[in-house]
Amino acid sequence: MKRTLLWALVCAAFVLLAVTGSAAQAGPNMQTEVGPTPPLETLSVAQLEERGDTLRAQRAYADALACYRAALRKDKNNASLYNKAGIAELQLKDMKGAQKDFKRAIKHDSKLSAACNNLGVVLYMRKSYAEAVAQYQKAIALDAMNASYHSNLGTALFSQNQVEKAVAEFARAIELDPEILMRPARGAGASAQLATPEERAHYFFVLAKMYGARGELDRCLQCLEKAKEGNYPHINDVYKDKDFEAVRQNPRLQEIMAKPVN
Repeated sequence: MKRTLLWALVCAAFVLLAVTGSAAQAGPNMQTEVGPTPPLETLSVAQLEERGDTLRAQRAYADALACYRAALRKDKNNASLYNKAGIAELQLKDMKGAQKDFKRAIKHDSKLSAACNNLGVVLYMRKSYAEAVAQYQKAIALDAMNASYHSNLGTALFSQNQVEKAVAEFARAIELDPEILMRPARGAGASAQLATPEERAHYFFVLAKMYGARGELDRCLQCLEKAKEGNYPHINDVYKDKDFEAVRQNPRLQEIMAKPVN
C-alpha cells in the first residue's frame, strides 16, 4: 500500500512541480488594455517590475525578462527581481540563465525561500537530484508551511530512492494543502507535465485509490472520471480493489463507468 501511495504522490508531484514567484497567473484569454509603450529606461524600478509581472502573467516571457533586466540595471541588488528573471528564463527553457539568476537572488537575500525552491527546480530538471534536495530543504527551513516545497522535496528524494523520506514529505504536503494534488500549480509558475495521456490516466487512477482509501469519495470519483476519460486499461479494477470498497455503491460510479471512451 505504501508503494502504491508513493506512486500516486510522485506522479502528482511531477504534475505540480512548482516554481514560485509573486505575480498572479493570468488566464490564456485575458484581455488587457494597451496604450503607448514608453521606453523602458524612462520607467522606475517599481514600474518595470509591475510591467514585467503583467507580461509574465500573459506568458510574454521574453518581454517580461527585458523589463526585469531593465529594472536590475537600476537596482542591481534586488533579489526579488533576480528571482523573477529566473522564472522567465525557466519558462523560456534557458536553464543555465535561470540557474544563474536564482543563485544571484539567493546571494542578495539568503532568506528568500522562493529562490531556493526555484533553484531546486532547475537542479531537479537538470537531474542534479542531491543538489535539488539541498535547495528544497533550505526553502523548507525558511518557510515550512509551503506545501509545494514539501511536494518538490518528496519528488527529488524519490529520485534518489529515499522512499520513506519521500513518503513523509508528500504526506506533509497534503496535510498543509489537501487539494494540492487536484489542481495545477498556483501563482506564477511552471509545471513538468506527464509525458503521455496514458501516464496521466494511470496517475489519476492511482490517485483515486489514495482518495478512496482515505474515504474522500468526491475526490476519488473525480479522479476515476479522469482515468476513464484517459482510457486507463485497468479501470475495471475499481470493482475488485479494496481501496474502492466505499465508493462501489455510489450511483455516480456507475455513470462514470458507463461513459463511452472517445
